[in-house]
Amino acid sequence: MRQRLWTHRMAQAACGLLLAAGAFLALGTLEGRATWAATKNLRVAYIPIANALQLFVAMDKGFFAQEGITVTAKVQTGGATIAPAMEAGEVDVGFSNILTIITARDRGFDFQFLVNGALNVDPTHSPNSLLVRADSPLRTPKDLEGKRLALNILASINELVLKVAAEKLGFDLGKINLQEIPFPNMNPALKNNTTDAIVASEPFVTVAMQGGEARPLIKNFYGVMGPRILIASWFAKKAWIEKNPDLAQGVARAMNRATEYINAHPEERGQILARHSRVKADLAAKIGWAAFSVDMLTSDVQPMIESAKKFGYIKNVFEASDIVSKTVTMR
Repeated sequence: MRQRLWTHRMAQAACGLLLAAGAFLALGTLEGRATWAATKNLRVAYIPIANALQLFVAMDKGFFAQEGITVTAKVQTGGATIAPAMEAGEVDVGFSNILTIITARDRGFDFQFLVNGALNVDPTHSPNSLLVRADSPLRTPKDLEGKRLALNILASINELVLKVAAEKLGFDLGKINLQEIPFPNMNPALKNNTTDAIVASEPFVTVAMQGGEARPLIKNFYGVMGPRILIASWFAKKAWIEKNPDLAQGVARAMNRATEYINAHPEERGQILARHSRVKADLAAKIGWAAFSVDMLTSDVQPMIESAKKFGYIKNVFEASDIVSKTVTMR
């Protein structure tokens, strides 16, 4: 019975990938028709999580305004929904996990990162954890076999990292029943026993831990990728960047100033996040933050590209610089 359920879920995931690919291909026909006005009005799509802090700081501290940029920001569920919207010309700049941009490039799309974004740095900055209920009998990752594990999106970056973790930590991902549950709904699902484990992102990690409802099975989830890895950042179409170089550079300057502000004023992070999410400021101040750096290392990106090839997400390995705009200082 469990094998049939797993087979069914794999079929669903495969169907989802095909639909997503179809959406990209369909939207690709709009590429020649999509137009962007040479304007300082900027449409940004984001996810209301701690990893998107640069946008919140740049808006709150007036860094966009000082560049003459007027921002219209819209909440989305993830890079998998933001990328098609951008391809259709509905979004100028978006926030995405790194894998979405890697796989899009493999399919021929011209997305590029405008700035360096949220970094997982072992062990000081780890905003993602694999959690189980506080009273769960699960003690090691291998205990997940035969259990239910929730990801915010299937066939996503977190699933890829799970595959790397399975190889390094010695458990069989094929024996785990993966579920798709949005980040805000994960903690209730864990509490109500509709899932056995979750891969959560801050601030939801701290919300679960603070309430005494959960404990980490893998605290530094992205640590299996190496000591430092880019999780997600801000991207745009290369065609848009080339059509609007002044605006693109202004966005990069505003975001980089936000990065510098974050690093100089860490005590303000919680209050700023609270203004842009449902998390209260006192709780937001306690979360595990990603690291932010203006400079991007090739090694921030390349390991994820190579893992994507190894586990069949892309056909060929390519250089990290292929998905990084010239607005980024890369070394």
